[in-house]
Amino acid sequence: MKGKFGQTMLVGLMIFTMTFIASVMLMPVLFDIVDLSRSDLGCELDNLTTGNASTCVAIDIFPAFFLGVVIAAGAGFITSRITGG
Repeated sequence: MKGKFGQTMLVGLMIFTMTFIASVMLMPVLFDIVDLSRSDLGCELDNLTTGNASTCVAIDIFPAFFLGVVIAAGAGFITSRITGG
């Protein structure tokens, strides 16, 4: 039984690593999208409305949120394969 557990753990870690590397490789594209969105909204201006300011903050947080979701999904995948769920 321990051999199957080790194989399951190894496969889960390999899939997580591949997914993590792919998401890190997408980060420059996400930063370009964030820069384009910020320039379209005029986030550099001083006289922003509250709605535009909160949209700019949400756009700034998106790359970190994306990476966090990928890490959480990978950890969930590994955990579900280990526990057999």
